[in-house]
Amino acid sequence: MPGEKLTGWITAMVLGAWLWAVAGQAAGIEPAARSRSTIATVRGLPRNHIIQTPRVLIRGVVTYVHQSARALFIQDETAGSYVSFSLAASRGLWLNGGIPADVTAGVEVEIDGVIDPGGFSPPILPASIRVLGRKPLPAPQPIDPERFFTGADDSSLVEVEGLVQDVVSADQVIRLSLLVAGQPLLAEGPRDRFPADATSLINATVRVAGPAASVFNTRGEFIMPRIYIGRREWLEVVTPSPHEPFTSPHYAISDLAGFQLNPSAARQIRTEGVVIHAEPGRVIYLQSGAGGVRVKTRSTLPLQPGDEVEVAGFVERTGPVAGLTHGLVRSLGTGPPPRPIRIRPAEIILINQKAAEASLMAQPGDYQGCLVQFPARFIEAGKTAAGGGLVLAADQASVFATAPDRVLAALSGLEPGSDLMVTGITELGWTFDPSAWPPRLPTRLQLLLRSAADVQVLRTPSWWTPWRLTVLVGAIGLGLAATLGWVWLLRHELATQKNLLATEMHSRRDAALEFEATLTERNRLAANLHDTLLQTLGGIGFQLDACEGSRRQDEAEARLHFDVARRMVSHASNELHQSVWAMRTLPLGDESFPEALQTLTDRLAEGHTATVSVHASGAFTEIPDFVAGNLLLIMQEAVTNALRHGHPATITVNAEEHPLNQAVTLRVADNGVGFDPTAAATLAQGHFGLHGMRERAERLGGSLQIVSLPGLGTTVTAVVQTRDYDRQIGGAASAASINSEDLADDH
Repeated sequence: MPGEKLTGWITAMVLGAWLWAVAGQAAGIEPAARSRSTIATVRGLPRNHIIQTPRVLIRGVVTYVHQSARALFIQDETAGSYVSFSLAASRGLWLNGGIPADVTAGVEVEIDGVIDPGGFSPPILPASIRVLGRKPLPAPQPIDPERFFTGADDSSLVEVEGLVQDVVSADQVIRLSLLVAGQPLLAEGPRDRFPADATSLINATVRVAGPAASVFNTRGEFIMPRIYIGRREWLEVVTPSPHEPFTSPHYAISDLAGFQLNPSAARQIRTEGVVIHAEPGRVIYLQSGAGGVRVKTRSTLPLQPGDEVEVAGFVERTGPVAGLTHGLVRSLGTGPPPRPIRIRPAEIILINQKAAEASLMAQPGDYQGCLVQFPARFIEAGKTAAGGGLVLAADQASVFATAPDRVLAALSGLEPGSDLMVTGITELGWTFDPSAWPPRLPTRLQLLLRSAADVQVLRTPSWWTPWRLTVLVGAIGLGLAATLGWVWLLRHELATQKNLLATEMHSRRDAALEFEATLTERNRLAANLHDTLLQTLGGIGFQLDACEGSRRQDEAEARLHFDVARRMVSHASNELHQSVWAMRTLPLGDESFPEALQTLTDRLAEGHTATVSVHASGAFTEIPDFVAGNLLLIMQEAVTNALRHGHPATITVNAEEHPLNQAVTLRVADNGVGFDPTAAATLAQGHFGLHGMRERAERLGGSLQIVSLPGLGTTVTAVVQTRDYDRQIGGAASAASINSEDLADDH
């Protein structure tokens, strides 16, 4: 509990002290915690110190209130400062709206605020302001040009004397453009601080006073001074304009900034010429003979090339050649569009180089600011810091032609390499080298294009540019390489197919020869068996019959034995006859393939209980004998295996011809006991049936498939190919077989 009471007392004391400080500040009591600084001390703080400790307390007299900017200038005995209420409000420091009504010029104020390091001369952002009473304004001090035109007198009351070059009226403010010690200066103030006809001040020498402000860029660099005229007595005409604008001294365009003994040449002067280009409210280009001039003006007088005008203005020496600024323009008459001077860029550069080397004026003129015309070749579109343009080649000279964006957009379709006739306003580019003579020498030419009509295409480039020719040659090369590659692949594919065809023909020829040789050997064996074994068996039967007649002692028993022997011999004879028939009937002879299938299956089924049926789909008129014979052998092996091992009730033989695919399918299916094909006897075990069927099918370019499961029967499917050249192969094989058979018979 004692600790809680102590904390409460401390909190109450702190709050009371804060309220006392606020009340004291409102009543005019200076806070003891912050000491007041002079404005010169604040302005002299290093920037890093301002960033770390920006809070300040200053006192000074208000010299000018800028209501539209919500800012004011104050000054003490050391320097002046700029106070911005608008910036303070944006930072959340000033919460009371605008500038307090009692804060006017001539009152002394105390400001508690912060320094903003972001401005040229760091401004004060007020958190509070206190009016202390009225106080006389400090006397404006005559400027030291060296200090003044570096911004050192920013926010202080100053007095300057200069020549009025232009007067601009905007709302309730008048702005003067002054020339002071050869430097530009802006002076502005409320309209009631100026004469009723403020334009009468043009070409007059005036003395102005007021707080100095600075025009600066975003890098914080000083550009030019500005003075705010806050009182009527702060504007005084020292020397009125000696004459009306268009009665001022007249100079030729070539003499605008020439040698003059009379210092009044800095005042307003006149010149005249023919308009070659005009941008109302901004600039006019005039030409007279071989010289031209650029006039900056706010005049909106509608002008066309060919118009004759008179201009009153002030000499401007900021460019490579003198121009006029703040020009007043009046028309003298109209005329035809000016004819451009036909001269090449290299000639203009050479004329000016020779004049510079001799330290003489160029004759008949320097052609700067003149309208000229010359042939050139378009190289490419380019960019400079000032904007875009066209890079041109004119003989030995390179020219950069600038133009407004709308003109460049209209010329965007130009093809590099086009021959052009170019018209434009010239501007020489000079190189400065103080170690050489002459120190300034013209080395390049720049051209201002007024419109797209200033560029006439004389000849478009040939379509056969080096780049396109390279692309075409490359495309032809790629096409030739692709063609050669395709030919190579085609030849390789043809060779591969030829080898495959030769291999297949060789295999089928071997199959045909083997088939014919097999038939020949079977026929020979059948003949031998018929001539030997059958006759022998017949002799045995005859002998047995003879024995039967001679042996009578035990007639019943002998007859029994002889009957058995006769039956055995008869059975052997029938079996041998059937084998011989099977061996001799594989050739089709006059039968069709389906008929041969039916004949062979009927023969194989004799003596068996199984039903064997044949189904053929197709004419089978184009199948050579060796193909049909191999299919018959495959069928014979499959049916024989089924009858011998499968014990089926039915066997179905299906043959299908596929003329479009040049193939024949033979399928033998039974409903026997089946078997496991993966466990079937192999060739290595001395069994040739399955292997022989598969080999016959493959040698005819086909395949053999055996599908069987124990208890579910067996299906053997053979697919063989037929070829257009099979009859030729079959004929050759038959001839070879006949020849070999004849040789065998001869032996």
